[in-house]
Amino acid sequence: TSVFMVLELCDGTLGSAESRPERQSLRDVFQVGLALAFLHSNSLMHCDVKPENLFRKAGQTKLGDFGMSCTFSTAQRGRGSLFFLAPESFSAQFGQLTAKVDVWALNACLFFLIFGCHAFKNSDPSRQPKLVCQEKFDPPSASQISPQTLDLLARGFIKDPLARPSVLEYLAHPAFDSVRSEFANYFAR
Repeated sequence: TSVFMVLELCDGTLGSAESRPERQSLRDVFQVGLALAFLHSNSLMHCDVKPENLFRKAGQTKLGDFGMSCTFSTAQRGRGSLFFLAPESFSAQFGQLTAKVDVWALNACLFFLIFGCHAFKNSDPSRQPKLVCQEKFDPPSASQISPQTLDLLARGFIKDPLARPSVLEYLAHPAFDSVRSEFANYFAR
């Protein structure tokens, strides 16, 4: 059996390493969060949420590249892009894989969009699992973002997936209050 997906041609991705205004970053991430909520409600995980898979079209942000997607029951450790993998993707000590790997990755995208760099990164990619699994989240120059967005980032980077918010809990965070009303029609469905 083959599955074919037809996607619209978009204007580009959010993958360039340049920081963006906080509100625009929140708006982009909120839209992707809505797509993830739909996937998760259908027992699917994207498993490769990263800025290069966030596409722009006519002012909207869309989630693409479903090549690593899987069902909740077929998730595998290490699936995804290194700098967006959650601790449980590296180590079973953090529990089984759930849809919250997508929340971690979405949060890592928010960090990347705001600061123009990765949250947990050094010059040696082989150290990435240790950084993600052991290092505390420490945002650069936290004064450039609101306390609400800083709190959202801290919650999205909770290492224990049981304590990390679901995508719907993430989208309900007060940091999104300024953009949520733009997408109220999505909640009416």
